[in-house]
Amino acid sequence: MKRKRYGLNEDLSYAEDFNVMLSTTGPTANGDLGFFGTMARAVDPYDAWQRATAAVGVATRGTKEGVELFLDSKQGRHFADDVLNELAAGLGSVSLQEAIDRTIDTWKSRPIGSWIEKREGIPRELPYLTGFVAFYDIEIENLNDPSLVKGRDF
Repeated sequence: MKRKRYGLNEDLSYAEDFNVMLSTTGPTANGDLGFFGTMARAVDPYDAWQRATAAVGVATRGTKEGVELFLDSKQGRHFADDVLNELAAGLGSVSLQEAIDRTIDTWKSRPIGSWIEKREGIPRELPYLTGFVAFYDIEIENLNDPSLVKGRDF
């Protein structure tokens, strides 16, 4: 079965449904942790960031900013752990893009549970990846409205 490709092709050309602008301000605000820092332990983090940003954006239809905030978060670090696990499980036969795509498939098949619903307000049963990218999209909207930010601890 051919897997859906979400982001960049191996030659770094965009997949047909790529509609997310890549960051022009730098790859990450969290270079030591999050997705970028975790990936830096095993692969080129810049390449991984570019591929993941494109793929997650296409898979979730999230904004560029929401996807980047997700990747910079604790959840982005866990997403990177799963990508690295896919690479390790493939014993060299799995490309970085394929590992990202497999991780996206896994995270889209995993539903949000009741604990996350209570803690973060993400509706239960929403796909995990979609839920967290949407959560960070909403956080960005809230940051752009000063009346909603007062007293919030991010």
